[in-house]
Amino acid sequence: MLRSDRRTYYSTPELNDKLYIHFKGFRKIENLEEFTGIKVLYGEGNGFAKIEGLDTMTKLRSLYLQENCIREIENLENVEALHTLNLSNNFITHIKNLKNHKDLHTLYIASNNVGQDGLGDLEELKDCDNLAVLDIQHNRISDEAVLPDVLCKMKNLAVLYLKGNPVVKKIANYRKRVIASIPGLKYLDDRPVFEDDRRCAEAFMRGGFPEERAERRRMQEEKQQEHRRNHDAFMAMVRDARREHDEREAMLQEDHATTGCPSSDRPTDSVQASLTVGGHGQAPTEEQRSSVAAAGGAEGDEDGGGSRAATSEAGTECALMVDVQHQEGDIEGEECPTPNSLQSLSRGLTVEEVGGVAEDVQKKEEREKERNSMATRETAPEGDQLTVTRTDASLSPSPTTTSEGIPKPPVRDFEDETVGDISEEKGVVGVSGDGLDFDHTIEARIDEALAGVAMAAEEKKAKGGETINNAEVQNEDAAYDFEALD
Repeated sequence: MLRSDRRTYYSTPELNDKLYIHFKGFRKIENLEEFTGIKVLYGEGNGFAKIEGLDTMTKLRSLYLQENCIREIENLENVEALHTLNLSNNFITHIKNLKNHKDLHTLYIASNNVGQDGLGDLEELKDCDNLAVLDIQHNRISDEAVLPDVLCKMKNLAVLYLKGNPVVKKIANYRKRVIASIPGLKYLDDRPVFEDDRRCAEAFMRGGFPEERAERRRMQEEKQQEHRRNHDAFMAMVRDARREHDEREAMLQEDHATTGCPSSDRPTDSVQASLTVGGHGQAPTEEQRSSVAAAGGAEGDEDGGGSRAATSEAGTECALMVDVQHQEGDIEGEECPTPNSLQSLSRGLTVEEVGGVAEDVQKKEEREKERNSMATRETAPEGDQLTVTRTDASLSPSPTTTSEGIPKPPVRDFEDETVGDISEEKGVVGVSGDGLDFDHTIEARIDEALAGVAMAAEEKKAKGGETINNAEVQNEDAAYDFEALD
């Protein structure tokens, strides 16, 4: 056998711990003396008539001899470490020779003839202190005393299979009685034993069905109370989490307040004072500067012992910056700061950063002045001819004439430009753009320019001069070029 199955066995018998001799048709257990290390022996499905040949297997823990022809439990004295014994489907009538096996935990002896001689066939079970799993179903046990005299005295019994015996029909309220009689029972026949089942069974044994119904009501109330406790615990956890969240938010807001960050979109008193100081289109005076600084310092004292007093100088610079931008209007497409943006500047920037912003504003103002100076305004002397000279390269220099000889300005696209002021006394037309605000519209400028040309022509005719027949009226000192004003 060892040579035929080298994948399962070692060639040395002592090294093997499992031996498979099941369903081989053997009639006798023999020639196993060399297998001293066997721990599990599978011998089911054979024709063994008795248990024998196991004297040298002192380490044997599991013995499976079901479906044989065994009639008696014997020859197991040397197998002291036996843990599991399966003798189901044999011809055993009496359970014996097991009380010395202190480690025996599981005994399968179903479908035998146990109990046909009375309760004495099972009395030795109460001496098996460690036996926890007992399968004696489908035997011939009929004495009702088996429950109180044998089964109830088994200290560690946890799993019991008793169905298929005549005694089951004789015990009234079988399941409840067995559960109530064996305190440690966890599994009976084909169903587990839950705690609710045990309480109902014990209540039934105390007072019958009324006591059982009362016990079920108590169990239901206990479950509802447990559910309420769990719900209250969960709500308490939610409240604690919300309180911690609110505390963190309050701490963050307090930190923002102490570090000078704005806590709302409403402008503070110092920002409002900085907006009102200086007026619209006027440069702030020294008194206005001091008043803005005083407003920032007072607010710092109100917010907690001067915590924001360090930003008073920044607030003053922001106020000056707002006044400068207010005077100049939109500079290169940038809008004047709103109270909220000014608040962010006065509270979110340091003194050096605010000073840098003020320098940028000053540079923008200088660049605007340079652009304004490019649109020169020239004075037209008294004479017959009037010329307007434009330095804006985007304007067309070539005029056209009408049929009467009156110059007609060519078409030109003005997007965001406005025409500068025309001084009738000096005869100057100044055109500039990029944010300068003037009082006259483009149509008024065109009308004034045409009126000036017509007046010059009338004067020329009155003096007996020449008739204007082209698009240019020249003067000795100034040249007036009609341009496209749309």
